[in-house]
Amino acid sequence: MATKREKDILHNLDKRMSVLEEVIKRLESNHLTHLQAQIDKIDRRVWMLIAGVVLQLISIVFIFVGGK
Repeated sequence: MATKREKDILHNLDKRMSVLEEVIKRLESNHLTHLQAQIDKIDRRVWMLIAGVVLQLISIVFIFVGGK
């Protein structure tokens, strides 16, 4: 049989666990979606930057090859 102190501790622990569960659900449903969207946006920008650098290098090669 649990004492009153043990019951109070378990009740307090149960309340804290329910708060943690709610925070985790909120993170899963909302914040992770937004973070994924931001990561996708950064990924597209990096690929655009790489494509720009490659195009610049190709144009430099054509300038040197075409000039001779």
